[in-house]
Amino acid sequence: MEKRTKNVDVTESSGNIFADLGFDNPEEELARAKLALAIQQAIKRRRLTQAAVAKLVGLDQPKVSAILNGHLNGYSSDRMIRLLAKLGYDVDIAIVEKTPSGSDLLDIKPRTRPPEKRTVERILEKARDVARDYYAVTGKPLGLTGEMGEYIAAKRLGLTLAPARTAGYDAKDRQGRRIQIKSRVLPSFKKLGGQRVGSIKLNQPWDDVVLVLMSETFEPHGIYKARRSDIQAALSKPGSKARNKRGMLGVNKFIQIGKKIWSSKAVA
Repeated sequence: MEKRTKNVDVTESSGNIFADLGFDNPEEELARAKLALAIQQAIKRRRLTQAAVAKLVGLDQPKVSAILNGHLNGYSSDRMIRLLAKLGYDVDIAIVEKTPSGSDLLDIKPRTRPPEKRTVERILEKARDVARDYYAVTGKPLGLTGEMGEYIAAKRLGLTLAPARTAGYDAKDRQGRRIQIKSRVLPSFKKLGGQRVGSIKLNQPWDDVVLVLMSETFEPHGIYKARRSDIQAALSKPGSKARNKRGMLGVNKFIQIGKKIWSSKAVA
């Protein structure tokens, strides 16, 4: 028996499923779908958990889950592009003659940089990115506090860092004053308590001490400076073994005797 072939009407796709289905703004819907897919790929490429992503991009974990499951209500293309930027992606938007699909309007790719000269500044900027990811995954700061503090102080205050293992000081300012640089990470969710500045040796050659206070992701939020005479008076005051024998001041005490010379609020 001869088989009969049933004729089926076929409509060629425009290239945009949302246009084919009659959505009001098919180009926007397609762009958001592509952005959501790129977010999924970025998370997979970096092997991040949803909780880690939430910390990294500043969303609650259920909202991250919703995006990954295609629930995009409340998320414009602009907002999703900002999320991608935090995940290390660049989005190029092309202005072209209107097409039925709109599929060629976005170019989404991992962020890449041209070859750079290997400098301490470049290396520490990359280390800061690694530290952010490490904190997002583990909830603990990476052990770069001293190095990041010196780099931040030099960059924000115009200091010239001394050669490695220079006795007594870490940098010089424009007037030639010798500066010790101390650094502390103070998580944003904790109040300033009993944290101490590192040991300050009075028998070493230095003029001032700078204290750099940073967030858990090494973002600076305040820099204080105290002169040698004020520090010496504070360390010589009786009543504390940590002060008198180890040369260690509390962060609160350093702030009291010092002066704030830089604040993130001043440049916000």
